Amino acid sequence: MTASTAARALAEVLLAHADRLDSDDLATISDSMVAVRAAARTVEEQLRARGWGGGVLYGFGDPLDDEDDDVYELESEDSEAGDDGDFVAPPGRKVTWQARYDFVVVDEAKLLAYVERRARELGSSWTRDDIIDHDPLYVLTWLEGFANRDLADTGLVFAGGQDAMHDIEQTLWEMAPEMSDDQFPTAT
Repeated sequence: MTASTAARALAEVLLAHADRLDSDDLATISDSMVAVRAAARTVEEQLRARGWGGGVLYGFGDPLDDEDDDVYELESEDSEAGDDGDFVAPPGRKVTWQARYDFVVVDEAKLLAYVERRARELGSSWTRDDIIDHDPLYVLTWLEGFANRDLADTGLVFAGGQDAMHDIEQTLWEMAPEMSDDQFPTAT
């Protein structure tokens, strides 16, 4: 395959999925995004094969060449690791649960204060600087989920949510980092 052939295939995928990308259904969007990203990755692979380097999908440079590479390292004591340290899933049915919850931050200071208070109440080691650095909403989702939350006094207004569950072939930890980036949070 050549870069031009891959680009034409990408154009076909984009056209085939164009209307689906306007959907509000998580599963529909997920399927379309995975197809588009896979086709775009093929274009990038063909350009790299010709010596043009990376960055087609992400702007200049390879997103995995920054100081955050350790994000992809497995740190869970509950997982099983093979000889090379990769995640080995235990026997069982592999599923993914994915959700999109949208919010409008109407009071940044109130949200930060709420997250700091909840972190203290839950005995978490998150510091104010860490919370600001990672984003208060991220830290709040890390501390506790949103499914049954009372958002009074959080500085947030709920703006819709959607869940989807699918059987999957591989878990995110079983995929190469660049492939899990394509799948999360939209694996099908």
